Amino acid sequence: MGLIRNIRKGLTFLRRDLTVSPEDAAFASEYLSPAECQLFWRLSVQDQVHSIRVARTSLLSLADFPELDGRDVVRGALLHDIGKTQADLGIVFRTIWTLIAKVAPNALERLSARFGDARPGTLRHRMYVQARHAEIGADILADTGTDETVRALVRNTGLPMDCPREPADRLLLAADADRVLRRHS
Repeated sequence: MGLIRNIRKGLTFLRRDLTVSPEDAAFASEYLSPAECQLFWRLSVQDQVHSIRVARTSLLSLADFPELDGRDVVRGALLHDIGKTQADLGIVFRTIWTLIAKVAPNALERLSARFGDARPGTLRHRMYVQARHAEIGADILADTGTDETVRALVRNTGLPMDCPREPADRLLLAADADRVLRRHS
């Protein structure tokens, strides 16, 4: 994640007037099942706005990848941060996490892996959820009946960056970084 994107996303989290427009709400509802919509609306408004932006960016990339199921990719984009609903990951926590991650990229993930049994509401629990939100989200989606293709897209957003990726995974990661993926990029 680039520095400018992190700053922009952080500033978005500070806006008190941030809302999901009726058009964006209709867009999300068009792609998500009723159970998935309920989960989506549990995200913070900042994460809702971010996820809609990721989904819309994914649509732009899909023009170069006609072999992909665009509906699944958009659903994955809308739901990729669902695991974050399991803890209060406010702006201060996210800012500190991001700064430390820039200095010691894998240290937080390794440390937080030990905190799976931490009591909800604790710093350890927040660290675990932040580090594992992709896996947590895929598990939550399994309980709603979301198909495996979408769950895999969500789960794969949490894989290390150097892992081999399917085109749909690469497309979603690019969109999450506010980039449109082109066939030859």
